[in-house]
Amino acid sequence: MKAGVVGVGYLGETHLRTLKRIEGVSVLGIYDMNAERADYISSKYNVKKFYSLEDLIDKVDFLIIATPASSHYKIAEAALEKCDLFIEKPVTVFIEEAKMLASKAERLSRKVAVGHVEYFNPVTEKFFSLLEEKVGYVEAQRIMPFSPRNLDVDVVLDLMIHDLHLLSVIDRSNISLVRAKGVPVLTPHLDMVSAWLEFESGLTASIVVSRLSQDKLRKWRVFGEKSYYSLDFSNQSMRLAKLNNGYIVREDVKVEFYYPIERELKEFVAYLKGDPNAKVVNLNDALSALKLALTIKDQLSLREVAGAE
Repeated sequence: MKAGVVGVGYLGETHLRTLKRIEGVSVLGIYDMNAERADYISSKYNVKKFYSLEDLIDKVDFLIIATPASSHYKIAEAALEKCDLFIEKPVTVFIEEAKMLASKAERLSRKVAVGHVEYFNPVTEKFFSLLEEKVGYVEAQRIMPFSPRNLDVDVVLDLMIHDLHLLSVIDRSNISLVRAKGVPVLTPHLDMVSAWLEFESGLTASIVVSRLSQDKLRKWRVFGEKSYYSLDFSNQSMRLAKLNNGYIVREDVKVEFYYPIERELKEFVAYLKGDPNAKVVNLNDALSALKLALTIKDQLSLREVAGAE
């Protein structure tokens, strides 16, 4: 299968490097508006640099879109005419754009997956394999060092979207209450956000995200009816505590190590080849997460307006 990568910044380069290790995939070329960066990546990985996005789209079986999120829709809408797509999260920045892509993909019988890499973390896979009870409360922390990447969107669409997608997998019900606060610090957009979510099912979630820390922290604490799960996405480790005959029994859960993005792309390639068991995040799944994100962003906007008054 012939692949192309659009946008070869940090994440696009990671996709490119990973694709070159996947059997049955040939990276035909790359495209990036930054000519200097494209030249560097082309030379480093010995791949062809295309001078026209349209020319690359014409020649590949599938395209990976790893450009800034605000550009996803325009690129994807044009590429769907010619090939299948892997679009990095959050898919698009507007609900209507995501819906239009889903409609067009269905009409043209194109296969599309969205890059929610945390779903392919071995800790996530282990957690879902063990979860057999209703979840009542989730506490999530996603704190990252500042990076000049993804600054065209705020921290909700940049980082919190990962947690929102996993929440949408756990619970498909609608949100009944949202409280959120956030502040911009180093960018024009919100760099730190704290959100409290209540779902119609009874699930409550507290999420704190920041892209201003010196350290990296990606953790979940999940409380079920009889169990407590502690997930560390960075270290790919997990602890479990269960109530057993009036006593709390704790254990470290064995988690198989693998690279999430490699698993994600292998599953995507299997999906393109028609494997019915391939696991991907499709457009409808991504749309559910995006709806949650934009509900939070709306709440933050209302607070800003109220504060201005």
